[in-house]
Amino acid sequence: MEDEQQAELIEECNVLDVVYKAGTKVQPPMNNAFRTTIATQQMKYWSLQQLHECTQHLERALRCVVLTDFDRNIEQLYKAIQYLDLIIDCINNARDNILLPKKKRIDDLRRNKNTTIFQPPIPENMAFSYYVQGSKLSFAVYHTSVQGKSSGYFKHFIEANVPTLADLVNQLSYILLQLQQLRDKLRIFDEYQNGADWNTNKYLLYRCSLSTDRCETISAALKQFYLKVHPDLFSQYPKEKDVNEKSLQLVSAYLSGLQRKEYMASISVKFFTKSLSNLPSPAPVSFNSHRVTLNSNDLLTSVNSLLTALNLPIVDRPKEQKNVGRHEIQFKIIEIEKFYDFTKIPKISIKTWLANNIEAARVIAKRHQELLNEINDKVNSITERFKLKSIEYSDDWSVPQFSTCLRTLLMYADKWHEKLLTLQGKRLIFGNKSCLLQDGSLELSANDPPIYWDNVICCELLDSNKYMEKIASYENNLSQYFRGITIRQDPDSESLCRAHTYLYHLIQLSSHLNLNRHHEAHKKISWTNFYLFINPYSSEPSLTNSGFFQINAFDATMDILEFMIDNRKQAEKTRNLYEKDVVKERNLLEIIQKQFNLTDILINRRLKKRDINQCCQRLLDERQHFLNILTKCRLKIDKNYNLAQNGTISIPWDWSFASNETL
Repeated sequence: MEDEQQAELIEECNVLDVVYKAGTKVQPPMNNAFRTTIATQQMKYWSLQQLHECTQHLERALRCVVLTDFDRNIEQLYKAIQYLDLIIDCINNARDNILLPKKKRIDDLRRNKNTTIFQPPIPENMAFSYYVQGSKLSFAVYHTSVQGKSSGYFKHFIEANVPTLADLVNQLSYILLQLQQLRDKLRIFDEYQNGADWNTNKYLLYRCSLSTDRCETISAALKQFYLKVHPDLFSQYPKEKDVNEKSLQLVSAYLSGLQRKEYMASISVKFFTKSLSNLPSPAPVSFNSHRVTLNSNDLLTSVNSLLTALNLPIVDRPKEQKNVGRHEIQFKIIEIEKFYDFTKIPKISIKTWLANNIEAARVIAKRHQELLNEINDKVNSITERFKLKSIEYSDDWSVPQFSTCLRTLLMYADKWHEKLLTLQGKRLIFGNKSCLLQDGSLELSANDPPIYWDNVICCELLDSNKYMEKIASYENNLSQYFRGITIRQDPDSESLCRAHTYLYHLIQLSSHLNLNRHHEAHKKISWTNFYLFINPYSSEPSLTNSGFFQINAFDATMDILEFMIDNRKQAEKTRNLYEKDVVKERNLLEIIQKQFNLTDILINRRLKKRDINQCCQRLLDERQHFLNILTKCRLKIDKNYNLAQNGTISIPWDWSFASNETL
């Protein structure tokens, strides 16, 4: 393909001019002719690097499109935006390879493999460069010369216009523009029309005093206005973007003031919108200018003035006006940064919470039961196929989200089969990042496209054995320094860090501690039956709730050693209490699940064991209030009330029957 492209370039060359340029103190060679021929058998080594790299970037963009399941992921706008960003980067790099050729030194040009096509070979004092820049094909010949202590070169430079290159650059520029505009539009919808905000918007709208019996309520109508003048739609046009952004800020302040029943002075603002064109692409974008004057102190009149200026449907007057209650939630009409305020949440007791949400939890759980069974089948299939220890995901996720991750993995299972076999006996985790973890497990982010997974599985996962050997070696060094200490992940820690991050902290700690072998923490004290937790995200040496010493490479070495010596007894005491609490917790959870006839009971691992045990004991003491309510439910002991998308109902560990409890 590249040979055909280069042949087309040569055929379409129209030589324009020849340019001569001399270096310092070099005279042009006079009457000095050198003749050579091109060996046809060597033409297979010929390549134009820019076209080769351009082709690679375009092929990478094509792979992104092929790997993208648009039928599924286009419904999740943030994923579609990620795919578009990847494709835009590829197209941009391909265009830059044509527009911005990389400069090379003359010595590098002499060693270029393309020189092998000449017979006889070109002399040592000559070099040539063959490249494209924009729509021009350039050929430069350098003749170097050394005169005493100075050296220089004389350059013969030939340029030719190539219509094919001009078409290529124009097409890439147009594709890039279209992709950027599409991405900007998707970002707007992703920001203001995602599921959670949209549902909340409809709920708040029913309680707004300005709601009407028509679908064009104030908030819905203003969204249509906002999506026509959003600054991100004009990212390629700085002047229009700046005008719209400043005008929106003025309008936002004006409407907010009217909603607060304040007197607002008249303002005049200007907006740009894009006009529709019937011309074939690529056609220049034209803009319509709209001047709006807001001089009414009536909110609905002001909103309709904005809508009329942009030829949008106006909002009818409501049939009956209501006085907004003092405790009702106020709906903010339009803001630049965000739409809603979730701080005013009602306060309720546990009985009220369960009474209002327990049936909804059962309905959600029943609705997802078929999908849960399908997920279990997929998990068992993947676990058996790759001999995994387990497949895990965050309990806060929705069931469809986890199902989507499994379906994506199965889609590429054949391609990644050999690589995933290296995970035998380890965990596969769907979390918030895509990387190899410190224990050799693999974490894949649900927000990453498959091409990111491909990079982690095909690159990082293949080096897992090397990482694990180095990690084991440095952990052994630390264990020897502290004479018998056990290095382990804290049992209450929810997530593991990246393997290379963990290895970095081990290397740095080993290096720092080796410089302090005279310290009594190494020479005199035994650390048998003590535990060390290397946590890259901790702020200073500390004790965890389970009695583990928690350190990282950023802590001062002397602070680590002194802290561990000073807190030996406290660590041992904390550890003993923790082990007792763990046994008590296990027993209490089993009793609660059995007596309350729960489908499952879960806990937030970040809670202290004492708090969980206290919550469980109180549930048992007040069992008469919950026996019939919680039957066949999934219960989670957490920090707040919550109803998860898989039907799990959460209660805070410090619940009470009082009505002043904060949600």
